[in-house]
Amino acid sequence: MRRIFAFTIDGQSYGLPLEAIEEAVAMPWVDRVAESPREVCGVLDLRGNILTVVDPAYRLGLPLRGPRLTDFLLIVRTRSGPVALRVESLVGLISGPTTALPPTAGGPRFVTGLMQAEGLVSLLDIDDFLRPEVREFIEGRSPAASP
Repeated sequence: MRRIFAFTIDGQSYGLPLEAIEEAVAMPWVDRVAESPREVCGVLDLRGNILTVVDPAYRLGLPLRGPRLTDFLLIVRTRSGPVALRVESLVGLISGPTTALPPTAGGPRFVTGLMQAEGLVSLLDIDDFLRPEVREFIEGRSPAASP
């Protein structure tokens, strides 16, 4: 049995491993950043921590839209540092068996498996999900990168 935290983007269900999730917060004000990668909505100061806010719709091939007050941010740990993913709704913790997808399954590399839980949930690998440009942006904004 695997435990994941599920959420929706454009009406579709996705999940991340529970251990990757730090917290979920209601959508706050996000400051835009000039010359950032397309899927970067901006940055956010969350209790003294500057986080990059990413709209996953771009990577999923879905239409981009502006943040809404009904959205949520999932604060997620990545190899590049914490990131805030903008999601439409929170499904919550689900557990069950997963079906792994081999890299040759024809889908994107960042979708690693599927779980059946009141519908099909696509399991994401957050580190593969973030494009190299976004990882560089996050790393460039981390406190360790500051002079």
